[in-house]
Amino acid sequence: MLKSRQRVYKEAVSHEEAVAIIKAEAGRHFDPAVVAAFIQVHEKFKAIARKYREPGTAVALGD
Repeated sequence: MLKSRQRVYKEAVSHEEAVAIIKAEAGRHFDPAVVAAFIQVHEKFKAIARKYREPGTAVALGD
């Protein structure tokens, strides 16, 4: 499972949770046009993260 990076102020979330948050905040926190563009390419973000992740990082990629 692909996860975001943990921050000092909050735990990491899965890619799917992050996408759900971004969708839910469209028009409030995020520009709806940017969210629409992101939704079209978010799977590419996962592929890039898999390809370039550093070995031994906390990013879980087991889908």
